[in-house]
Amino acid sequence: MVFEFIYNMILRGAQVHLVRSFMESIQKGESHCEQMIMGGGKTTVVGPLLALLLGDGKTLVMQVVPAALLEFSRQVMRERFSAVISKSVYTFKFDRYSTVSTDLQRKLLRAEQTRAVMCTHPTALKSFMLKFLLLAHDLELSARAAAPANVAGEARRGVLGSALQWLTGNGANNGAKSYELSPTTIQDHRRQIELFKTILGTLRKGALLLDEVDLILHPLKSELNWPLGHKEPLDFTRSSQLGNGLRWKIPFYLLDAVLSFSVGRTVADVTYSQEALAILSQLHAALQEGKKQCLVQLTPHVVVLSRHFYDTKLKTILCRWALTWLHAHGCAGLSDPTHLLQYLQYGPAGAPEAAAAAREALSDDHMKMLNLSHDWLSSLLPFCLSKIDRVSFGLLTPDDLARAMARDSKMPKSRKLLAVPFVGKDVPSPASEFAHPDVVIGMTILAFRYEGLRLTDFKLLIRELYEQMSDEYGPFAQRPGCLKFARWVALAGGRVRRTQKEDLLSEVELQGSEMARAAALEEAETDAAAAGAGFDEEALDLLTTIDEIWPLQLVDLKDSEQMLVLFQLLRRLPHVVEHYVDNFIFPQTCAHQGLKLSACGQELGGDTLFSRRLGFSGTPSDLLPVELGRCQYEKGSDGKMLHLLTSSKVVSATHLSGDWGPESLLDIVATGGYSALIDTGALITGMTNREVAAYLLLHGLEGMDGCVFLDELDRKMIMLREGMVVFQLNQCGIEKHKRFSFYDQVHTTGMDIPQAQSARAVVTLGKDMTFRDYAQGTFRMRGIGKGQTIDLFVIPEVTQLITTHVSAGLGITPAQLEATWHSLGPLDSTDRVERLLKDVAAWLVVNSMRSEKVQFNLLCEQTATNVWRKQAFNTLVENREAVGRVTPEGSLEQQAGG
Repeated sequence: MVFEFIYNMILRGAQVHLVRSFMESIQKGESHCEQMIMGGGKTTVVGPLLALLLGDGKTLVMQVVPAALLEFSRQVMRERFSAVISKSVYTFKFDRYSTVSTDLQRKLLRAEQTRAVMCTHPTALKSFMLKFLLLAHDLELSARAAAPANVAGEARRGVLGSALQWLTGNGANNGAKSYELSPTTIQDHRRQIELFKTILGTLRKGALLLDEVDLILHPLKSELNWPLGHKEPLDFTRSSQLGNGLRWKIPFYLLDAVLSFSVGRTVADVTYSQEALAILSQLHAALQEGKKQCLVQLTPHVVVLSRHFYDTKLKTILCRWALTWLHAHGCAGLSDPTHLLQYLQYGPAGAPEAAAAAREALSDDHMKMLNLSHDWLSSLLPFCLSKIDRVSFGLLTPDDLARAMARDSKMPKSRKLLAVPFVGKDVPSPASEFAHPDVVIGMTILAFRYEGLRLTDFKLLIRELYEQMSDEYGPFAQRPGCLKFARWVALAGGRVRRTQKEDLLSEVELQGSEMARAAALEEAETDAAAAGAGFDEEALDLLTTIDEIWPLQLVDLKDSEQMLVLFQLLRRLPHVVEHYVDNFIFPQTCAHQGLKLSACGQELGGDTLFSRRLGFSGTPSDLLPVELGRCQYEKGSDGKMLHLLTSSKVVSATHLSGDWGPESLLDIVATGGYSALIDTGALITGMTNREVAAYLLLHGLEGMDGCVFLDELDRKMIMLREGMVVFQLNQCGIEKHKRFSFYDQVHTTGMDIPQAQSARAVVTLGKDMTFRDYAQGTFRMRGIGKGQTIDLFVIPEVTQLITTHVSAGLGITPAQLEATWHSLGPLDSTDRVERLLKDVAAWLVVNSMRSEKVQFNLLCEQTATNVWRKQAFNTLVENREAVGRVTPEGSLEQQAGG
C-alpha cells in the first residue's frame, strides 16, 4: 500500500504474486527464478519493490543486469528511491586491473547498513571472483620461484598447486615461467586476499537480483576468460623451410578469393594464371547463383547463409583455389595429383588413401600446410563467412578504444589490434576475446577488409614505409619503398606524380584500379568528415587531387591534409590491408598462453558468491544452473506472445526487395508514418545510432519533432528536428506522439521508451534470430495488442531461410510451401499474412531449438565442472593464509586436513 501511494500506481495481481513468491523463497534461504511477460513491470516495479523489502540493514541488495541496461536500471532505481522513501543507489565496478581495497569494502558495508541498492553487470562480479584467484596464482608462482631446490613435488607446488589445477584443468606449472615478487607486493597481495574474504562474507549474506536472467546466465555468452602466463608463438607462424606467417597467409588467400566477388580483384596477382582466373570466374558465378537463390547475402558484405550451399557449391571450387597456393609453395610430389584435392575436400578420415600418400611424400611443414588448409575449408571458412561485421565481430573504433582505455588502462594489446566479439550491432564485448586462434585470425582479416585501417593504423603503416625508404639507396623513384607506395596509389585509382600506372600495374589490375577510383571518390564524398575528425576543412578540397599524389619522400606525417587524402584513398585497399596484418598485426599478436582463469553463469546462478539469488525475465528458459532451480513460468505468457505475434490484427508484414540496404530501409521507415524502428535483425549497419536519428529526421518523419536513440553510454537521448541538437530524453518535454524511437539491436531487450497508445513500429528480422529475440523486440511496444501494432520487415534472404526450414518441418519441398503461400492470395491478404506470421514463428522456434541444443551441451559441461570448481574455490578461500607458503607439509590435502 505504501509503495502504491508513494508512486501513484496500482500493483497488478501478477506483480504482487511474484514478489510474494520471491520473498517466501528468501525467508526459506532458497533461490528462485520466475517469468513475467515483457511490459509486466519487472524492472520498474518488481525490482525496486524487492530492493525495498530485502534491504533491512543486514542484507546487501545487489541488482545485476546486462551491461547495456545498467544505465537504465540505475536510473529507474534512483527515480523510485528519491522521494518519500530515500535510498542510495551505488554501482559496483571491478575489472582485472582493479584493486580489492578498503574503499570497496567500506562502500559495500555502507550500502548494506543504509539499505542502499548496489547495481552492477555480470562481468564486474565475475572479475571480482577471478581477482582472488589471480592474486593467489601470483603468490604461488612467487613462492615456487623462491623455494629451495630440495623442496619438490607436491610440497614445492604449495596449496594452490592442486586447487589451481582443479580450477583450470591444467597443472599450475604448465608453460608458466617462475618469477619472484617483491616483499612489498607480496604483502599487498595478501592484504587484498584478506579483504576479498571479508567482502565475500558480505556478499554471501546478501541477495542478488538477476534481471534478464536468460541473458546473464546464457551458457555461451556468460564466459569470462583471463589468460595467464607468458605468450608463446602459435605453431606454424614460423617455418625455416617455408617462411614465416603461413598461419595467417593461408586464410587470407582463401578469404581474398571470396571477397574478390565484391571488389573485383584479388591481392594475389593471378593475371598470368589461366587456371586461377577460371577458378575465380567459377567462384563468382556460384556466389551470384547463391545471391539469386537468397542463400548469399551481399548487405553489408558477402554473408553465406546456408552451410549446405557452401558444402555443395563453394567448397570444391575453394579447394581448387587452395590447391594453387599449395602448388606455389612446393606442396607437390604425390604420384596421383588428385590426392591433394581429395585430402582438402574430405580430410584424412574421408580420404585415407590420399592421406597415406601425403604423409609419405610431403615434409612435416607441408603436411601442416595441408592440414591447416583442410581445417579452414571444412569448418573455419564457412563459420567466418556466416558472420556479419560490426554485429558479431569487429575492430575497436577510436571511440571504442577511448572508452575501453578509460575503463581499463592496461587493456591487452590483442584487444586493441585484433577483432573482438560483439554483443550486438556496434557494441563490442567489454572484456571477451575469441578463444580459437584461427577464428581470431579469420575475423581480424575480415574486419580489416570490411572496415579498413583506422587512422592510427594508417599512420603507423606510412611511418614504417617511410623509414624503410629512408634506409634504402638509389634514386627515390627506384627505391622499393617508393615503388610499393606508388603501386598502392595506382591500385587504389590514384597516381603518384611523375609515374605512369601502366608501368606499375598489369592490364587486369588497371581495370580494378578504375573501379577502385570510382568507389574511393564516392566514399570520400560521404564519410570524409567523419573519418577525418579534427582535420582542417580545406583538406576536403584535396579529395579531387588523387591524380597528383605526393611521392613517398615528400609525404609529411604531420600534414593533416596529406594524411586525409592518403587515408581516404588507401585505407580499404586489400593490398594495404594485407601488408599491415602480415607485418604489424599478426606477428605481434599470434601467440597463446597455456593457462587461463575462467568464470561463467554458474558463479552468478550458483552459491559461489551469493547464497540467495532471485532471477526474472520475460523470456527465460530452463537452461539455468542447477543451484538456481527450475524457472517458474507465468501461466499464459507464452501463449499470449504467440497469439499476438501471429495475429494479422497486431502484426503486418512488408517484404523488402532484393536490392535492399540500410539506407533504403530507413527511407521506407522515414516516409511510412511509423513511430518506432526496432532493429532486432541488425539490418541497419554502417551507421551509428546518432547518424540513424539524423538520417530519419532529414529524410522524413513528418509530424515528429525529434528522434529518440540510445547513445554509446546506453543513455536515452533525443535529437530535435530544430537545429538537430541532442540532449537526454528526461530533459525533453516533447509528447510521446511527437517523437520517433530507434532501438538498435543491443537495446531491443529490457529497454523501455514510452510510446503513444496507437503507435506503429517496424521490427526487422535477421538470419540468426531466435523466438526469444523476436518476442523481446516486439514487446518494446508495451501496448502491443492494445492499440499498438507491428509491421514486420522481411528481407528476401530471411524469406528463403523460412521457406527452407518450415518446408522441411512439414515434409514438403520449398516450392510446395511457396505454392501454398500464393494460393492464399496477395501478399497483404489476411490469410497470407497470418500464414507468414505462423511460419516466421515456426522458423524462429527452430532457430531457438538449434541454439539451445548447443547451450545445453555447454551447460552440462559447466554444471559438471562446477562441482569441483566450487569445492576448490572454497578450499582456497578457507586456506588463503597457506597460499604461497611452501613447506615440506605444503600439499593441499595436508593443509586442508585431509
